[in-house]
Amino acid sequence: MKSRKSKVIYIIFFVAAAFFAAFILIEFHKDYLAVALAAVLMLIAAYFLVDKIEHDIYQKYQLDQCDLDDKFEQAMFEMKRNYTKLERLERAIYKAAKEGDEEEAESVSMLDILARLETLEKNIQIEQEENTKLLRHGIRALVQYSRENARQVALNTNENTQSTLKEINHVVSMLEGALPNLLKNNQSELEEQIVTLNNNYHNEIEGITKKLEQINHLLQGIVESDKLKTE
Repeated sequence: MKSRKSKVIYIIFFVAAAFFAAFILIEFHKDYLAVALAAVLMLIAAYFLVDKIEHDIYQKYQLDQCDLDDKFEQAMFEMKRNYTKLERLERAIYKAAKEGDEEEAESVSMLDILARLETLEKNIQIEQEENTKLLRHGIRALVQYSRENARQVALNTNENTQSTLKEINHVVSMLEGALPNLLKNNQSELEEQIVTLNNNYHNEIEGITKKLEQINHLLQGIVESDKLKTE
């Protein structure tokens, strides 16, 4: 509110200086000293107004960047917390496979599932680091270079996110197909534990997906806002 009032004051000052300069040019155009003073006053008013506008734009970008960083850090925290759930699920399934028949474990491609889980964990870590760099570079590109660079960063981030989520969904589908066969001859307590972990994992993935979509939406919003101002 305070910033808005000061901006209004600078606009009024600029308009008043413009009218004063016009009045001097009309009434005292032969008085060079008066014309020079009016021109100086006009330049001072224009300087303060432009400086205020630039300050407001820079402040808005800073607030947008802080908002983006907060949401991104929250999403990454959820992603890291999910690693623990993924490891627990992996250990529980491996335990179920060991307690069951070896031929049965082979029939559901347990080794393939475990290999995919390990690969998925590494991929998520890599995607997390890459998305962090992309999003932060996107803000810098938007402020320092051009909105086209920032828009491309947003698209790259979205592609990375979709690729990771596609791999996650594929592994989860494999797990869902494997669980019934793995749990036929195991204790109900272990079955309940694995099913609960699997459900929790689904919920975590949905939460992470929403947060990553919010981050992409925020970055796109900054880009579109910059585009409107430029046009």
